[in-house]
Parts: sequence; C-alpha cells; structure tokens
Amino acid sequence: MQEKLPTPTCEVTNLPLAIAKTEPTKGAQFSFRDYHHHFHPERHEQIQDVAGLALRYSRGQYMPRAIHDRYHEIFAGPQLSGDSSEKYRLCVLACAGVVPRQAIELSTRHEYRVIDLSHDAHAELADRRSIFIEGAWRKNKSGGLKQGNNREIRKSIGRFFAQYALQQDIHSVVSERVVAEFLDASTITRRRKELGNFILKEVLDTTIEEISPVHIAAQAEGLVSGQNNRQPRKVIRSFFTTEFFPDYYGQIVQKLAS
Repeated sequence: MQEKLPTPTCEVTNLPLAIAKTEPTKGAQFSFRDYHHHFHPERHEQIQDVAGLALRYSRGQYMPRAIHDRYHEIFAGPQLSGDSSEKYRLCVLACAGVVPRQAIELSTRHEYRVIDLSHDAHAELADRRSIFIEGAWRKNKSGGLKQGNNREIRKSIGRFFAQYALQQDIHSVVSERVVAEFLDASTITRRRKELGNFILKEVLDTTIEEISPVHIAAQAEGLVSGQNNRQPRKVIRSFFTTEFFPDYYGQIVQKLAS
C-alpha cells in the first residue's frame, strides 16, 4: 500500500489547501455529500487534546462522497506543529475566513493537482457557506445549506483560546484592581463572570501581534474574500460569553492567585 502524502499547505499562512469545487457528476457517490475537515491528523491522538479538537472544528467544507474518498486515499492530512502558538495562529486564521488561493483538484481517482484559483473561483470557494467552522451551516432536505447550531463546537474552540490565554503573563496585562476584585470571594457571580471574560479578552488581545502580520499578508495576497473579511481580534472575542466562562473559572483563579 502506497504511503499517504501530507496535505499541501499555503505558503503564506501554512493553512491546508481546500478541495476545489467540482462540476456536477451523476452517480450516488457524487450526489451524497460529506463534510471534509481540513485539519484531520492521521494519528487519532493528535486531535484528542484541546488544541487538536479546536483545529479540527475550525475549518471544513461539504463535497461529494466520491471526491472525499479520493482525497483520503491520497492524503494523510496536514502536518501539525507541536507548538501551541502555531496551532493557535492557524485556528484563528481559519476562523477568520482566510482561504488559500490554491486548491486541490481531484477529478481523477488516485491523482491530484494543485491548481491556482481565479479571483471568481476563489471568491466562490471562500464564501462562508462554502468553507466554514463546523456546525456553522448544515444541509437541509433539499441538499442546500442553512444556518446550523454550533454552540458546543464554538465552546471547544473557545476552550482552546482560553487555555492559550492562561499560558500568557496575565499580571502584565490586567490591573491589580481587576485581579483583586475577581479573586474577592464577596464578588457576586455575575460580576465575576464579567471580569473573567474581560481578563481573557484583554490577555488574548496581546496575542494579535503574532497573528496580524500573517493576516495582513493574506489580505494582500487575496486570500480573504471581501464579504468574508473578519478581523482576528473580533474573531477571538466572539468565542467568549458569560455562559462559557465557568469552564475556566478554577484555572484562572489558580493562575492569578499564584
């Protein structure tokens, strides 16, 4: 059996290439559509940690089952770095709607080509109803897409972002007054949730510096569709709500108390 290849990635962002849209083809395998995860490490344990699951959920597309099968016959998935900052960067860029200007073409079984996308072809592929966070859209009975319920998936991505925030130097970003109020046992629950989310957002704002240059380069190279342009800071903040915060309450208390 021939060894599978690593999925080609974008030279600008290191995001895995999407699969090019195909012309309609007759046959059951082409009419039945699968959801393809762009991040799908062959070693299952690589997607069982918080970062791996967040990446898996961050980007995908629907396609005919035959094309999906052809892809998996050839590719083992993108090679993932063990560096949490790299996984964080990739996850943010994926959620921000950055889509490479090249794609994988699989019109013939056991063969593939990496093709350059025209402006129109890229705009169609980069549409947020074509490539999206898992659960953002789902198929209806007629085969079209409608808005989906991705609450738990969004929580999984937010959990990774929160975990990454806890790796940063919180005390250098957040004032001692805020920390003291957050740790004060007399602070009411609603206020503590507000402070917790404020702390996470303020800390993660400092990580934008490591992502913005790549996002700006991606925009300059035409990797971001005009109608799908989401700034990294807004993307990151969108994953935090007061109902999510309790998942990381204990860890933030421990981090700040130390």
